[in-house]
Amino acid sequence: MNLIEKTKLTAEEDITCFKLLKLKEDKLFTPFNEMEYVKDKAVKSELKKVQGNSVEEGLHCFEKRESAIDLYNNIAETSLNDHSSYYVVAECTIPKGSKYYYGNFFLHNVDKIATGYASNKLIIKDYTII
Repeated sequence: MNLIEKTKLTAEEDITCFKLLKLKEDKLFTPFNEMEYVKDKAVKSELKKVQGNSVEEGLHCFEKRESAIDLYNNIAETSLNDHSSYYVVAECTIPKGSKYYYGNFFLHNVDKIATGYASNKLIIKDYTII
């Protein structure tokens, strides 16, 4: 999932965002590359563009909770759904001072465009099972 962006920014205050994660054996993972997240612990990442305006490296999240649910619906229709995990929508924070891009994701199977972020830091604050 790539973010199409315009400009790299610095968060002037905490930014609330949402991320789809898998919950397996009481641990949180990203659905695509199995990166582990721990609640209330900052995760850090490189943040860079590749191929023009596409941001592939960074911690991707959505501006709206509904977009994370749309991504779940996209995954549910594909082989990425392993049926051995629960999926959750996590409420996250991009901490003040973090670098981030703001732009659009295209969710292929549901034909929707979702706004969101790619950042160099992200904290999972809470989550609910879908």
